[in-house]
Amino acid sequence: MIAIKCMPDHVHIFLGYNLNQKIPDLVNVIKMTSTKWIKEQGFCRNSFNWQVGYGAFTHVKSSVDLVYKYIVPRTQI
Repeated sequence: MIAIKCMPDHVHIFLGYNLNQKIPDLVNVIKMTSTKWIKEQGFCRNSFNWQVGYGAFTHVKSSVDLVYKYIVPRTQI
């Protein structure tokens, strides 16, 4: 995990991962484990569910700092 930021209607998750891992499998693990944790913590009065889709973007190693700053603006560090 490099950075995570909750927006009003979506989440930005910036991470490094094994290139042999399929992105849909990774997203599935993130959604399953976070849903379980959210429910166990009682954060939602109503039921919690992720939306069906997701967006995934790649970056070059030299842009890690720029992507991090986009997700976590300096005013929030």
